[in-house]
Amino acid sequence: MDFSAKLFTVVAGAVLAMSTTVSVANAAPTPVAACGIEAGLEYATVAELIAAMESGDLTSERLVTHLLARIERLNEQGPQLRAVIETNAEALELARALDAERAEGNVRGALHGIPVLLKDSIETADTLKTAAGSLAMVAASASRDAPLVANLRASGALILGKANMSEWANFRGTNIPNGWSGRGGQTLSAYGADYEACGSSSGSAVAVAAGFAPLAVGTETLGSIICPALHAGVVGLKPTQGLIVNEGIVPLSVRQDTAGPMARTVADSALLLAILQGDESLAEQYQQTLGSASLDGKRIGFPVEYAEGPAQRSDQPLFLKALAAMREAGAQLVPISAQVAPDFDVLYLLLQDFKTAIPAYLQSREGLGLSTLEELIEFNRTQPGNAEYNQAWMLMASNWEMTPDQYTAMLERVVAVNQAALDAPLEAHTLDALVFPTAQPSWAMAASAGYPSLNVPTGHGDDGLPGGMTFIGKAKAETDLLALAAAYEGLVPANCPTL
Repeated sequence: MDFSAKLFTVVAGAVLAMSTTVSVANAAPTPVAACGIEAGLEYATVAELIAAMESGDLTSERLVTHLLARIERLNEQGPQLRAVIETNAEALELARALDAERAEGNVRGALHGIPVLLKDSIETADTLKTAAGSLAMVAASASRDAPLVANLRASGALILGKANMSEWANFRGTNIPNGWSGRGGQTLSAYGADYEACGSSSGSAVAVAAGFAPLAVGTETLGSIICPALHAGVVGLKPTQGLIVNEGIVPLSVRQDTAGPMARTVADSALLLAILQGDESLAEQYQQTLGSASLDGKRIGFPVEYAEGPAQRSDQPLFLKALAAMREAGAQLVPISAQVAPDFDVLYLLLQDFKTAIPAYLQSREGLGLSTLEELIEFNRTQPGNAEYNQAWMLMASNWEMTPDQYTAMLERVVAVNQAALDAPLEAHTLDALVFPTAQPSWAMAASAGYPSLNVPTGHGDDGLPGGMTFIGKAKAETDLLALAAAYEGLVPANCPTL
């Protein structure tokens, strides 16, 4: 989640204003061809990489060698992006083994030989650490693969390493920058050190943008996939709550955490989503849907402006261009209004979730030497990673008190309000989806409701920074959202290399 205090600005009862007089006449972006494998192995799509492997023009070993060299050149040296917290010492050995399997006609699945980076909160039973960015968690590796990791391996994916993240999913302290962890340092944006990477799946997003891997897995509680994807100019999908098994992930909120795909294209995101669910048949289903995707006749709702001020307004140039592009492609655009739940209710719930989840998780990991939140707080006091950074969220959670009845009542209210905020316009206007300029009110609503949300890049502004648009639908609407996003993606400039 992106939990720094600056992102908790949604006021109680904030309203997304409704109007029927918005203009979307701005010129649509000019369609261009995708970057393609000719732009470099680091920016090839999964389909291109697999095709090259099948033809014998590429091996997994060569691809991994290339990506490891790129990580070495840009992650700790050069711009020092620090998006990758650790590479897999066994990566080349694994790549050779996968190449040998392919040569013998044994292809495990759709990602055979494809490198994937995992957020540092996702457990792997190998030499890699699983530490949620925390120095307190590096004493021992995890003893199991998270179910989603087992699904990746079954599909032939190669775990290239762990991506940096905001320590403890941004739930350690109030003055810690997005993308910083004691274990990995400060993740920097591929668009320059002055532009923050957002959090907490910052490393996963930046790694994809920087060409460190074609695919990465992030996790989200409240914006942690969507916000970094926006800032990195990549596709990020926060799935319906429960669609992907979240066992084996260092928790913030067991009930609201979810893993999700991060990639440079909608098609690659769809493929990774299918594999994370452990159902390769879904990959074919998604690809067939994307292949025939169209915006023609689709009814799409959009807000005219947010109540929070100019920074949240939907008349942002890139958003207006996106609306214009969809209208020219035949979409019917419908202005909508919605009301979001008070942010402090969300905070109260997460404090209780964290207080409950962390001790249980620590006790499930052997060799850490920690079993309570209080012991973790004491570790951070003696080994903070950066003495200037506090642990106010942890201290608040440790002292937080809420009865089961209070928790249940508040949770029911928050979920109901956010689901109603999205259901009302979807149903009243018979909409196929909602779109928002990617920003907190929309991702907070989707996360709290348990609904899927998908950030798709909208090109670059005059400042050279990426824009993004979020597609939101009801629970388990991933197929529809992916199709709409793919249809839109074909109308905008490709996400070509920046490094």
